[in-house]
Amino acid sequence: MTNSTLVQCRLALLLQYYLPFIFNDNPKKIESFISFLFNGLHCEKTNKAFALQCAIALTKLLKYKALFNSSMVISFIKSVISSLDSIEAFKVVNVVIEKYGEIIDREVVVKIVKRVEDEVKLDKKITMVVIQCLHLLKQICDLHIEDIDIAVLPLFDYIKTPKKIEFEDEILTIMQVLIEEKKVSDVYFPYVVNLYNTHRTLSSVQTNVIIYYIIFKKPMITEDLLMKLINISFESISKENPKNGSAIIQCLLQTYTNINLPPIIENSLKLLKTKLISNIIYEHIIQILMSTICNNPSLASSTLMSLDKLEDIINVIIRELKGNNNYMKLLCLGMTTLLRLNPCPICIRKKFSNSMEELVVALDSIMSAERSRMKKNKRVVYGDESDTEDSEVEGDVMEYKLPVRDIDEFQYFRNAIKELIVREKDFVKSVVDNMEKKNQLKFQRILNGKRVKIYKNEECISEVRRIVKAKRIIVRQSNG
Repeated sequence: MTNSTLVQCRLALLLQYYLPFIFNDNPKKIESFISFLFNGLHCEKTNKAFALQCAIALTKLLKYKALFNSSMVISFIKSVISSLDSIEAFKVVNVVIEKYGEIIDREVVVKIVKRVEDEVKLDKKITMVVIQCLHLLKQICDLHIEDIDIAVLPLFDYIKTPKKIEFEDEILTIMQVLIEEKKVSDVYFPYVVNLYNTHRTLSSVQTNVIIYYIIFKKPMITEDLLMKLINISFESISKENPKNGSAIIQCLLQTYTNINLPPIIENSLKLLKTKLISNIIYEHIIQILMSTICNNPSLASSTLMSLDKLEDIINVIIRELKGNNNYMKLLCLGMTTLLRLNPCPICIRKKFSNSMEELVVALDSIMSAERSRMKKNKRVVYGDESDTEDSEVEGDVMEYKLPVRDIDEFQYFRNAIKELIVREKDFVKSVVDNMEKKNQLKFQRILNGKRVKIYKNEECISEVRRIVKAKRIIVRQSNG
């Protein structure tokens, strides 16, 4: 081959457009030219223009799988990872992983991790090569390669000493993917929490990993670590970004049943007393209080009563249920939980009728919003990340997969009504009878709403809530 840069670049350009067609009957020629392009990538320091043209050509040609064999592709990836530095070369590897993911093995992962380690040993806290390598690992994690968690363990160890690096967010992103597959040891959980000590802030990535750990791994958390996590979260709430701290506390409350609620309730009420509290912080504190009530209704209500705050919280819920907020689901769950308390506290009993009527109106507004979306989108899909319901329900914590997303607030309400009817049938009837006529109809609609599955090719693809049958009022006076 000629040493002229211009000729080499023109040849690479020619191969980019015509190689799949000119030599399709001569495999050896094709392999020779492919090798020419692969080798050209290694000229990034001596002939950058040629290396760039080779990268562009390979990116285009890789879509023709018939031109490449597995051994050639694997050999190329390993050579690039071990020695090359250019973004263009790594872009070619990105395309290879995307198009030829089935041939990527654990050895490739080991090579990538080794390259990151080599960069760190050079006292480089972060480099373009490190970022490109971690991006490749994120791509490969999605391929579900066997034992990949063992291969990336050296990277997770950097979380223990975060001051030595500046790419902990990229490592956490990889960790998040593997946690969902339950492939990460619980031993790293305290180190993820302690990352807060380095930057004094809860990033969205760190928050996501903590939440994924709690939901998918449910690690055994010591009392000290739990209190540290809660204190960090409250500190974050009182600062510039309440969403992340609020999401962690809510996730803990919605997952674990043995949490010491009084300190959480006391801290929440203390923040509510803060002068000039922002609306965002106020909303997140209310959500946390609703989660404490749902976590342990008896303990939460007794704690609030001991602080002489239960009636205040009921008034807050009633007021918020009348608003157009983005955490209506939690408010409905919290109010429903308080109304089904047994024995029912006096302050709740006094406001029972008003509370029940406002709850019914709020639930009906959620149902009406669902019907509107169903008309607009033809169907409403529940339970996935594209669910439009979440934007109405979870507000700005909807990006996190909190357990409350899996609770059907309507079924929760129906179960509460059944329980109350068994205990105090006549009282429930009097409460419903005292509602406005239009709200009695709403009450009936809520009790008669059912989730109906929608199938496509014998597979359930979604569920919608429909009024199955209109009935007269459910609670009837007994003949006796």
